[in-house]
Amino acid sequence: MTETHSKSTSFSAFTTFASQVAIAVLSLANVIVIGRILGPSGRGSVAFLTTIGFISSWLSTFGVDQAISNVAARLPDARRALAGNAVMLAFVFGGLAAAVVLGLTVVFPAVQGDASRGLLILVMLNVPLLVLQIYLRQLAAAQYRFGIGNVTAVVPAVVNIVGNLGLYLAGHLSVGSAIVTWLAGQAVGTLWLAWYVHSRLEGFGRPDLPLARESLRFGIRAHTSHTMNLGNYRADQWIMGILSTPQQLGLYSVAVSWSEALFLLPQALMQVQRPDLARSEHHHAGPRAALAFRLSILLTFVLCAAMVAAAPILCVTVFGEDFRGSIVDLRIVALGGFGIVALKLLGSALTAQERPLRESLGVGVTFVTVLALDFILIPSLGGEGASIASAVGYTAGGLAMAAIFCWTMKLRLRSLLPGRTTVREAFALARGLRGDLAAALARR
Repeated sequence: MTETHSKSTSFSAFTTFASQVAIAVLSLANVIVIGRILGPSGRGSVAFLTTIGFISSWLSTFGVDQAISNVAARLPDARRALAGNAVMLAFVFGGLAAAVVLGLTVVFPAVQGDASRGLLILVMLNVPLLVLQIYLRQLAAAQYRFGIGNVTAVVPAVVNIVGNLGLYLAGHLSVGSAIVTWLAGQAVGTLWLAWYVHSRLEGFGRPDLPLARESLRFGIRAHTSHTMNLGNYRADQWIMGILSTPQQLGLYSVAVSWSEALFLLPQALMQVQRPDLARSEHHHAGPRAALAFRLSILLTFVLCAAMVAAAPILCVTVFGEDFRGSIVDLRIVALGGFGIVALKLLGSALTAQERPLRESLGVGVTFVTVLALDFILIPSLGGEGASIASAVGYTAGGLAMAAIFCWTMKLRLRSLLPGRTTVREAFALARGLRGDLAAALARR
């Protein structure tokens, strides 16, 4: 099958960003429905169970998704085997993770928090499908098929909001029904992605054990940073579910849901530049990643300022008076947005250039800082303590990642700082994007 890359990076970034904005809006609408109907405690219970599912699935990838991204970009003949390996490894590693988590909750019941045992089992049974979705999305993205990844990410969000609204109108919305709806959405997204790989890409070949071992060797090196990144992003909610109350977790989860808007642009840029960075020579990859970083930092500053100012509207006007306690949480969490840009864009560039352990160094600074501060601050400050831990940890990790990136790529730190030229670069990209959009509309 012939590979094409007809769309510019700016166009791909725009469509990926647009899909992530759609996901964020739909997900936020879902949070609003659950929060207003079930209250902070109900929202906290749903957030706790979905957090366990996400953490378990990402941990059980063992970084193979990162190996798939690099190998599929460089070795087209290996893609059928990579797809076959993805299915095999997803069910092996996902099943193992489910068994470990359920075993831990038996030995250490506190790990389960206040969650229903039956619902936890349902979430764990879905882990292999979540792992497979992660693997296959990277396989498609390595071939510049960002569209299918975007669609299969939007589908679960659509299923969630439509399903939960329907349950509410029927008078059956509960923590249990919300979790079942979430599981159904994730399953639909995974199956759609699998169909696309089978019918539109090279398909699924026989598993290749030597290739699987090679993928696992690289993946384990990359997995350190991605495990810690996931811990930075989700572990605080699991910790809060254990050390604090469902109400405090519900308030904090609302602040996190709003702050995720700051992740969307760097996440989109990270995804679309990854195939190019994996194919680029070392001296080209550094400046390319630095440009994306400067643009993202500039826009993140504007978004962060707007979010801090609008926090009362976002938390109280949208969610209700019961969520007033999340205003301070949101304002603090938003300050960590700049560090997140560095961790995502610069860290991904290092892994694409076969330097996963260097990405791990920067992410490790965030992980250790957030984890230590979570255990120190959450028992006494609840969500506010988790917010402080997040903002401080992401900022420290972002600074460390910037230094490591510049050292590896032989760039000066000032190459990462936005300036007057950054504004001109942004306008130049905007003009190019306008041309791409006009061409796409003309083709239609």
